[in-house]
Amino acid sequence: LVDADFDDNSHLDPHIYYTPCYSIENLFVDEKVVSKILENEYKIRTTDDKHTKALAFYRKNLTDFHQASMLVNSWYHAAKRRGLTKEMKCCLKESIPSTFIQMEIGNIRATYTKADIEKKYPLVPRLSDDEILISRLFLNYDHRRLRGKFEIQFLVSFFEYINKDAGKRA
Repeated sequence: LVDADFDDNSHLDPHIYYTPCYSIENLFVDEKVVSKILENEYKIRTTDDKHTKALAFYRKNLTDFHQASMLVNSWYHAAKRRGLTKEMKCCLKESIPSTFIQMEIGNIRATYTKADIEKKYPLVPRLSDDEILISRLFLNYDHRRLRGKFEIQFLVSFFEYINKDAGKRA
């Protein structure tokens, strides 16, 4: 089992399974999985109005997160398409740099620009706005193509918020 990432996997042995999305982490942010977590871990039945509201809140915040992280995802996808090398030192960490996104559930927003990305990764050749736009269109088509480590970062933040909110009501 390998993550598809933004790599060309056409050369892989046909017996090797690669994920139908960017990585295995993308499968965890699926709304059906979140619904099961709400039902099994938080004991909120799917027939309960709280479940419907929680999923709507999740969906809204995930959409906001996707909008906020789209530029860095698109930039990285475009850079991979262009051909990154180890010398370019573009090793993205497991989370989006804290200076790039205000990760406050209920108020998620981007706080970075293309120039900020270029400053953080100065060894990566400059990408044109058109290259990034092409990647954005590709990624917008299916959000499961977004970088999985970033998606998990959102999921953890979401459930931390739910846990904190539940503690206030107890």
